[in-house]
Amino acid sequence: MVSLKRPISVLPIALFGLALLGTLWSDAPWGARLYAVGPSTKLLVLPVMFYHYERSARGIWVFAAFLVSCALLMAMSWIVALDPALALKSGASYGVPVKNYIDQSQEFALCAVALAYPVITLLRTKRILLAVLLMALSLSFIVNMMFVIVSRTAMVTMPIMLAVFALLHLKWRSVVAIMGLVAVLAGLAWATSPQLRRIGGTFLSDYQLYKEQNIPTSIGQRLEYWKKIAGVFYRGSGVRTRYRIDACAL
Repeated sequence: MVSLKRPISVLPIALFGLALLGTLWSDAPWGARLYAVGPSTKLLVLPVMFYHYERSARGIWVFAAFLVSCALLMAMSWIVALDPALALKSGASYGVPVKNYIDQSQEFALCAVALAYPVITLLRTKRILLAVLLMALSLSFIVNMMFVIVSRTAMVTMPIMLAVFALLHLKWRSVVAIMGLVAVLAGLAWATSPQLRRIGGTFLSDYQLYKEQNIPTSIGQRLEYWKKIAGVFYRGSGVRTRYRIDACAL
């Protein structure tokens, strides 16, 4: 029970509870509401996994297996980028041998950021060679996303994950230095990668298509969704405020 009280365990449970609470604002049948909540139930597995693997000596095996599988996927991504006929599915996208580019980018971004912790730990214990090898692997994932394929989700979440890692595990002086270095590298990546500029340009173009021509786009629909959600909470807050005022008047 103590494990469930930690923020890392409380957060996924709270997000699932928020998803359940969101069904109260829907006019859809309850079957449709519960079906929509279904994907968020996966969050409830996280506290159990945290509890198990922090006590298991084999937790590192899971990470190593995931890292190796992503490294093999990255190698296959380069091969498919050079020869699309070698993809494992028909009609595969450029540089995407299996699944889709969104899942692939998220996996690569997660590996690139997750490797930062063992790299820092190895550098502190003077195990330079292994640290350099893991650093090179992390950079390989980033280079693949720069010049082969990357999703907009990965472009947004990766800087956030890096910032959280730096704030949790590094001193302020190191955080400032690393953030400055990341900013310089990001500028160089933007200048040298047509892929990043193309994907980055879709943020504005998709928004303009939705706003000016009413053409459905993922960014436009997300903004509209967030706008409606904000409106719901604002109206709900207004109702509660008026209720408190009326109660005080009585």
